[in-house]
Amino acid sequence: MPGTAALGLYRMALQLRAFVALSAVPSAAVAGAGGDGFTEALLLAAAVSVAQAGVVLVWGPRAVGLRVLLVVDLVTFALLQSLAGASFPVVYYAAGTAALVGLLRGMRSLPVTAALALAVCALVNAAPVPSVPLLAVVPPLFLAAGAAGAAARAAVDRAERVGRELALQRDRVAAAEERARLAREMHDTLLATLQGLHLSAQALLPMLGPDTGPGRERAAGLAGQLADSLLVAGGQARDLLRGLRSGPDPAPVRRLDEEVSRAVRRWSAGTGIPVDCRLARWPADDLPVDPGLRHEVLRVLSEALSNVDRHSRAGRVTVALTAGRRRLVLSVRDDGVGFDPCPGGSPGHYGLVGMAERADRLGGTLRVESAPGVGTDVVLDLRVRDGVRAGRPA
Repeated sequence: MPGTAALGLYRMALQLRAFVALSAVPSAAVAGAGGDGFTEALLLAAAVSVAQAGVVLVWGPRAVGLRVLLVVDLVTFALLQSLAGASFPVVYYAAGTAALVGLLRGMRSLPVTAALALAVCALVNAAPVPSVPLLAVVPPLFLAAGAAGAAARAAVDRAERVGRELALQRDRVAAAEERARLAREMHDTLLATLQGLHLSAQALLPMLGPDTGPGRERAAGLAGQLADSLLVAGGQARDLLRGLRSGPDPAPVRRLDEEVSRAVRRWSAGTGIPVDCRLARWPADDLPVDPGLRHEVLRVLSEALSNVDRHSRAGRVTVALTAGRRRLVLSVRDDGVGFDPCPGGSPGHYGLVGMAERADRLGGTLRVESAPGVGTDVVLDLRVRDGVRAGRPA
């Protein structure tokens, strides 16, 4: 199906043909060129062209699709030939049809253009006075017109694709700027507040005095718990700031499986939890990965591993990355305590919600399979777009 820009060019071509046909009518009528019936033929061509242009203006370019265009133009060509005979101007009208076919079908227009040329040759040969020069001119003329239309369609599609890529790049830059702004705000407000509260909690214990009663012990315990909790919250805030600051790399050079392996090794070294990696090579041939896809997949991996560290009490983790022609699956499985993944089971915890939102942005799904005592399996399942190459298992 042609894109928006290609359909716009098709509409303009129909309007241009209508304008050319209309502009030729007065001069032909005044000069009486072409003999009897030529002016009537031009009027018919102009009427049909104007009608087609009017239909696409009112109902859109798809209203005059390939089949409608071919049927109407072949019937019109037969009527033009009956009025003005087999002549070059009449054939030029059908050559315009070949160019329009090229605009509609692009590089796939060659068979249709060849069939159109054969149909026009058959109509010319069926005329009362067949024209041998026309029969020799029609095939190359139609093929050239179809190729010109296909080339114009390819150029417009290429420009439209570049425009989409530029818009996507602008969105990424805007998102990176917003992430940087949020990171600055969090650093200057939330993190500073947490650090201040942590220092205040640490200062509570000396202020309790020398009393050794149970009240002081409880207060000291609460002060220590508050200080520890604020220290953990500060660490989590720093992790979030690092995540906000580590936006998508504009020119990634590593494959996704290499990035996953590096992130898993770093996490395992920091937590002491062994990890079994089963990673497919993706994408193949060392092609770069789309930065938006890579960033989102790595953020899902990071959140899943963070949940394992905080909640699962796991002894071992398995991370798997599998890839097919149009599919990419990331799985993080642990042998920990598990939990009940029913909706609403953990109010105030939004890590799984965030991972599901990232999966949805990529056009995929997130599955969480778990139960108390049996561990947890987090699976990110993506359908890979045409613009991103799939890989083969390494």
